[in-house]
Amino acid sequence: MKILFITYDFPYPLTSGGKIRAFQMIRYLAKAHEITLFSYIRTQPVETAMAKVRPFCRKIELFPRGKAWSFRHLMTAGSSLRPGAIAHYVNPSFERSLVTELTREKYDAVHFESFYASLYLPLVKSLGVKTVLGNENVEYEVYQRFIENLRGIKRYALLPLLKYDLFKMQRFEKERWRQADVNLAVSGEDAKIISTAAASPVIVVPNGVDTESFSYSFPEINNQNDLLF
Repeated sequence: MKILFITYDFPYPLTSGGKIRAFQMIRYLAKAHEITLFSYIRTQPVETAMAKVRPFCRKIELFPRGKAWSFRHLMTAGSSLRPGAIAHYVNPSFERSLVTELTREKYDAVHFESFYASLYLPLVKSLGVKTVLGNENVEYEVYQRFIENLRGIKRYALLPLLKYDLFKMQRFEKERWRQADVNLAVSGEDAKIISTAAASPVIVVPNGVDTESFSYSFPEINNQNDLLF
């Protein structure tokens, strides 16, 4: 298969769970499929990071992500139904490149790795290409816990705005679950939640351990209980 893989940040170095998951999925898929990577970036990745990802991708295109706390981003988020957490992924250059890539070449699927990368999923569907949404979390639950744990003056000052943004996030995320041809989840618990809105079965792809990077050998004489976590 020919897959266009979209990430919300460059998947190397492996400094977060999202990057680790994206990198390992790309590496695994590349064994049997042709991968083109479209990645948002916060800063330009160094050449050593590019060199780690390049062997698994036929082509890599990078697009700057907007600043989360810029005036432009706040105005965009406040004046639309997009949640603030995703509004800074609006990028006309990304949109044009995506349309050009999908109309110039035939792809079997576009994989959006995470809620944050899913902004242009409806656009891809309108072009007749199958879509896969890799849900690394149920994001609105993460933000809901953040709001519930706010204390003091921040809670009283920000609560109305944050609750409105949480409403937009929940609406947006469930909409993407319905629109995707295939949804992935990291756990059975997440899969159950996603299934309440998804139009097709949800596939669980659990996180794992890279056994090539983390190896363990038991000592010859073992006089204590050892635990590998």
